[in-house]
Amino acid sequence: MSLISLVPKWSGAVNASPLEEFLASTDRVVLIGRWQDVDCFNIAILRLADPAKALYNTCTELHTKDAS
Repeated sequence: MSLISLVPKWSGAVNASPLEEFLASTDRVVLIGRWQDVDCFNIAILRLADPAKALYNTCTELHTKDAS
C-alpha cells in the first residue's frame, strides 16, 4: 500500500473535513516516509479533489518553484 493513499482526498466543499485535518494527514505521511517538504506539497496537490483542484489549477502563483 502506498503511503500517499493514507492521505484523504480534500475538496474544500462545505461538507469536507477541515483543511487543518487534511494538512495534518499530509504532514504525518511525509514524516513516516521521511520525504522532503517538496514531496509534502506535491502529495497535497495530488490529493485535491474538485472544487479545490479547480482552484489550484487556476491559481498560477501556486505553480511556481517557490510555492509552498
